Amino acid sequence: MSNFEEADNEYHIQDLIARFEKMILQKKEAFFDVQEFEDIIDFYLERNDLGNTKTAILSAVSQQPAIINFQFKQALYLIADGKYEKALSLLNKIGKFEPDNAEIYLTKGVVLSHQKKYDEAIHEYKKAVELADDPEEIYTNIAFEYENM
Repeated sequence: MSNFEEADNEYHIQDLIARFEKMILQKKEAFFDVQEFEDIIDFYLERNDLGNTKTAILSAVSQQPAIINFQFKQALYLIADGKYEKALSLLNKIGKFEPDNAEIYLTKGVVLSHQKKYDEAIHEYKKAVELADDPEEIYTNIAFEYENM
């Protein structure tokens, strides 16, 4: 990405965050499309700002309840908040709608690893390997689990 594109993207994100936070402060509803909500949620997740992440997810689901990716973002939030069982439950639910999504199995593996369920984590990682375009990172996770065992 060129410096110009990076600066333009940073401006876009900052503008989105400003609009979102204004909506929250004014307690009014503002429309954001799916990509904008994903960018907002990712912004807060990357900063481990769980309060605003939760608010963004709730707003996203309220405006666009049929978008499965918002449920996936909610699972990531639950993981960051240490609510592993709830995250696994949600990932299992999402997996029924998207059984060919390697990211779901990879994320389940991460959760199971945090719970020290290494065999189960490896099992999920192996499912992800079968579906992933580039499984190199997943093989690293599998090796890490064997090391943990």
